[in-house]
Amino acid sequence: MIGEEGLTRFLAARPGPVSAAEVIEDTVDLINAMPHGAGDDVALLALSVPLADAADGLTATATAHTIAPRRRDAGEPTVTDFHLTTQHTDGDLALVHVTGELDIDTAPDLRTQALALIEQGHRHLILDLAAVTFCDSSGLNALIGILRCAKTADGTLVLAAVPDRLQRMLDLTGVSAVLPAHPTAAHALVAHTPSQDRATA
Repeated sequence: MIGEEGLTRFLAARPGPVSAAEVIEDTVDLINAMPHGAGDDVALLALSVPLADAADGLTATATAHTIAPRRRDAGEPTVTDFHLTTQHTDGDLALVHVTGELDIDTAPDLRTQALALIEQGHRHLILDLAAVTFCDSSGLNALIGILRCAKTADGTLVLAAVPDRLQRMLDLTGVSAVLPAHPTAAHALVAHTPSQDRATA
């Protein structure tokens, strides 16, 4: 779906020493972030080789996984600071500030509120992601769903202050080509094109 070169660039961008399990987890996130998910069964195998001074002999550990969404580590606290703040800036435009982690637990909240805004006539949405601390494939899928609904309503979806990890997923999956992004919410507001009715008036 992204080609061998795309996968190589994705893995090469992973900073610092990594384990086989971490490489698997990142690749699972990438595949789940595809617009239509995995088109068929996918098997992932990663080999982890310890440093020479970390073991008496050179051994290899194989790690295999099936495609699954991100799970929280044992003991990792559930995010409680996730919230959405909606600012109406025009009749058919709404600016939504997203705060906290955008994952499998919170992505449905974002989608629900965004679709409600579209149904209320705010078909042009700007999502300010400056305060988002984490976003996985569930968050990306929610954005794609919102984009589709906005287009159905002859509206638009624009992102602002996209976190680096999410921007990499957008670029690698090709979603960035159809989902505009601006460095800040202020830039997005300035770039917004008024509706045809308002321009005519």
